[in-house]
Amino acid sequence: MIIIELPQKFQAVNDVSPLAAGVRLLPYSLPCAVASALTGGLTSGLRIPPIYVILTGTILQTIGLALSYALPISLHVPASQYGYEALAGFGVGLTLTTLLSVAPFVVQKSDRGMKDLGIYSYLLMCENAAVALSGVTQLRVLGGAIGVSAATNLLNNHIEGSLSSVLSPTQLKLITKSTRFVAFLDPAVQDKVKLIFAEGYNLGTATILAFTVAQFLSILLMWERKPRRLP
Repeated sequence: MIIIELPQKFQAVNDVSPLAAGVRLLPYSLPCAVASALTGGLTSGLRIPPIYVILTGTILQTIGLALSYALPISLHVPASQYGYEALAGFGVGLTLTTLLSVAPFVVQKSDRGMKDLGIYSYLLMCENAAVALSGVTQLRVLGGAIGVSAATNLLNNHIEGSLSSVLSPTQLKLITKSTRFVAFLDPAVQDKVKLIFAEGYNLGTATILAFTVAQFLSILLMWERKPRRLP
């Protein structure tokens, strides 16, 4: 959700090129990649229970997104925005890779002893591990699609409701199709339109934050009295 919402916001509100918007996303994507690389060492090397890594990542995501949401709405990007991006990105990297890596081990542990029952049971155990891994991936994509849909609907409803008193129906129709038409408006009207877009994207940040907070419920459902460690 973040990798879709943020570049769009940079282009629509801060009037930067697609390339510049991608560069401004690096403070999010680079820590995400670093955290993903670290999770193997944390869970396998140091043998930290995966649930602790997932919890830490979710906390970092929540803090980063909450601070981003709390920023004042303006046409300029404060430097702190990139720090909050990095915080959220690092949290996403910790949770994403840990969930993908731990799923096969959870299934294998529940199927322990099946190897002794014959080749058919062993193949069934491998199949269960594959189903678990693909299930995690599919649910992650499904959740992202639902989140993007919700954030986009909030943005469109806010823009159409707020801009109807600022722009003509023709101008509104053009701008909802492409924000590049904002450049053809009067300078004073441009700023009003961009601020309304900024408010809409802030609603999108609130939506992402709500999905992130919902992860704590999932963590609660996965919590064990004695957290398991990877072998």
